[in-house]
Amino acid sequence: GNPQNLYIYSYFHYQFTDFIFVTFPVFAVCFILLYVATHFIDKSSLIIDTVQKVVIPKKKAVLFFVLFIFCLLCVLRVIDIYILCLILLPVCFISDRKLFLKVDYKLLLLFVFLFILVGNLSKFDLVSSLAYEFVSEYEYFVSLCLSQIVSNVPATVMLSSFTTDPDPLLVGVNVGGLGTIIASMASLISFKYYVKIDGAKPLYYLKKFTKYNLRFLLVLVTLHFIFPSYF
Repeated sequence: GNPQNLYIYSYFHYQFTDFIFVTFPVFAVCFILLYVATHFIDKSSLIIDTVQKVVIPKKKAVLFFVLFIFCLLCVLRVIDIYILCLILLPVCFISDRKLFLKVDYKLLLLFVFLFILVGNLSKFDLVSSLAYEFVSEYEYFVSLCLSQIVSNVPATVMLSSFTTDPDPLLVGVNVGGLGTIIASMASLISFKYYVKIDGAKPLYYLKKFTKYNLRFLLVLVTLHFIFPSYF
């Protein structure tokens, strides 16, 4: 569900069961926290006055669902990624070529430049030796803290070349998605869409967002100190 997970899963050649074993404790705790937090939200009816009704073509919905299954099979290493591209790109172009105009190419370019930057930095002996010495001992906290500044996806790309144990890095960048709004690209994207809505209250949103994120982060970091093998 997150780019950093897909990247780590692929980069470190995780087995699917091993990946789930590492991430499940954090997922389970976050699920409970979300359930408790949303339990106290006002349950009054929400009335939305919409003039335009969105109609989803059934045939296109079925087609994209099948393509989604192919993508999942690629993640599970059942289908090769090159075969997936040969299927996915032509079908999307034929069925709805306008989708290619809606892609966030700036975000994709950011990832490309991050890979280039990290690749070049890792070639410097001084940088690599310091990074290996520092990161390899504190993957969890380095990834968590760096995520708060540059977001967890860039943090993952930057630290993956220097870590000796991918498990704490995997947990660290996922937990690191909590905290500041910068910590997760998904949070930034959702905030960008929120501010476009009529009547949006950006400061109120940020206040609520930060309050709950910091609480969740505190719980997970505390659990890490108590059960370091699982969190």
